[in-house]
Amino acid sequence: MSNYIGYAMNPRNGKLEQAMFLDDYYSRHQYAVKFHDGSHYPENQVVVQDCNGNPKYFYRGYSIEIEVIEDSSGGFLYEGSVRMFSQDFYISYCTLEGALLEFKKAVDFQLRYAGEA
Repeated sequence: MSNYIGYAMNPRNGKLEQAMFLDDYYSRHQYAVKFHDGSHYPENQVVVQDCNGNPKYFYRGYSIEIEVIEDSSGGFLYEGSVRMFSQDFYISYCTLEGALLEFKKAVDFQLRYAGEA
């Protein structure tokens, strides 16, 4: 593996930002995600975008593909669904960052509920 630049949601400000992914930072093949503000987190603690630039995001072993939909007023909605524990969770939000935050909250809630958090 190697270091690379990608996009992740910065936990400090909730924004999707360019970040450096540092291989072997915590242990063998355990990436750190380092943001421009100097903060860094284990990769499994932040929402990260698919490294190929696809609208697919990952968090704690779950993934969601976000679709951009124009609503009737000319605005946009960011929608997706994630399957966890035989249930589908649908997310719809007016900003990408908001949709990703809802995805993170849904995963954290379900893992806590299942006793895996």
